[in-house]
Amino acid sequence: MALVSFTTLAYIRIAFFTLVSYYLIFDPKTVFDYDGVIVLSSAMKLPLLLVNEDSPIYGTIGVVLFMGIISDLVPLLEDNRQYYEAVIPTKLLIFFCLAAYSYL
Repeated sequence: MALVSFTTLAYIRIAFFTLVSYYLIFDPKTVFDYDGVIVLSSAMKLPLLLVNEDSPIYGTIGVVLFMGIISDLVPLLEDNRQYYEAVIPTKLLIFFCLAAYSYL
């Protein structure tokens, strides 16, 4: 038996993205002042972002992220495993292609 089930991991992922989208909508400065983001950007030799509190882009990203959360939460609550068997490999393929493109 697995240590952590698929549904538990899905709920953890949904909770994490809900927290990030909440902070992006209401207080984006907390996301960019997080130490993990600063370490990751310095390791990739990227400049640190100066957050403009009045910029609507952070709220827009938060709303788009929240819509992705809803699209994952509804099939999970209905116990629709076929959705995840079809969508998760597709999402992984897209994200791996994006990561390979970014790396190259």
